[in-house]
Amino acid sequence: MKKIPLLFISSLLFSIAVMAQKNSSSIKGRLMDTTARHPLPGATISIINSSDSSLVSYTLSDKQGIFEIKDIDPGNYRLIISFEGYENFSKRISIIAKKTLDLGEIKMEREYKTLKEVIVTDDAPIKINQDTVEFKADAFKTRPNATVEDLLKKIPGMQVDKDGTVKSQGEQIQKVYVDGKE
Repeated sequence: MKKIPLLFISSLLFSIAVMAQKNSSSIKGRLMDTTARHPLPGATISIINSSDSSLVSYTLSDKQGIFEIKDIDPGNYRLIISFEGYENFSKRISIIAKKTLDLGEIKMEREYKTLKEVIVTDDAPIKINQDTVEFKADAFKTRPNATVEDLLKKIPGMQVDKDGTVKSQGEQIQKVYVDGKE
């Protein structure tokens, strides 16, 4: 078996590394919020091969929103940037050998979602409306077929005397309405 000199192997590896450096390029830029004008740290920046949609490389932006992806071979790519709460940014780019593509400041738009409709419901069992106190009857547990008197006895602060007089907090109630009827 023939031995290959160690010097030959190391010079071959060195020349391959130099050739790779000569042909590779990089992409850099800075991510900013459009309205608040502050940097976006921790955004994901991906380089996708245009021909087969394979992931070539990715990185995260630093605390100042700055990113750089190195050692990209010449070719056509798609740059995709994503950040929580912001719309994805996508751009087609072409890389030329031994060049740094500086994209400068990239302004990311906030992502807004429109609600179709909002229904406001009020589940409060007790409401005070000026001098009237309203109670939701179904908020108080009673027996099936219970009377109004049974319900009133369950409401805190309400008293029903033997003669049918209704008192709240010690004061006599003038009128009691059930479903809007006296």
